[in-house]
Amino acid sequence: MTARPRPRDLALPFALAALVLAGCQESPAPDDAPPLATEGSVARLVAAKEAIAGAHLPALDLHTMNRAEIRKLVGPAARCTFRYTAAGRPVAALATTADGRSVGGIKLNGSLVRLDAEEGDGRAVLEAGPIRLTLVEGGPGEAGEDDPATATAIFQVRDQLEVGYLGYLDCGE
Repeated sequence: MTARPRPRDLALPFALAALVLAGCQESPAPDDAPPLATEGSVARLVAAKEAIAGAHLPALDLHTMNRAEIRKLVGPAARCTFRYTAAGRPVAALATTADGRSVGGIKLNGSLVRLDAEEGDGRAVLEAGPIRLTLVEGGPGEAGEDDPATATAIFQVRDQLEVGYLGYLDCGE
């Protein structure tokens, strides 16, 4: 005859299993939560060439920005922002200056980079030196009335790097 485990002998394994499962709950990735309320530190603004100097280009990626960094790049009223996720922090911003010029900005390699922008036909091209970012409205999925539109961003550095991202373009009035 084999001994049956007593209920109190099973308490510890069940408690450990419950603890492990509680840790597995869905938690948003760091970029999925919109922590724009906290300004944090503001990266320094550099020229495009300086932002990529010494960078391993195949691993270079757009970084998320907080509100203070966006203000530093494009002024107080960013008209459009591109995000990887619908609720994530922006990785690109676009605005129109008081004199009617379009400007944009991104964060690369820990530094902010201001880009000149040209817009038209659902597309914006932001450029500075060897860096180019093309934002194109539309893409897979449908946005609701109050949701940002799906979009594609194509990030290029000279002829050494070209990567595309599906994401969301949120343009205010």
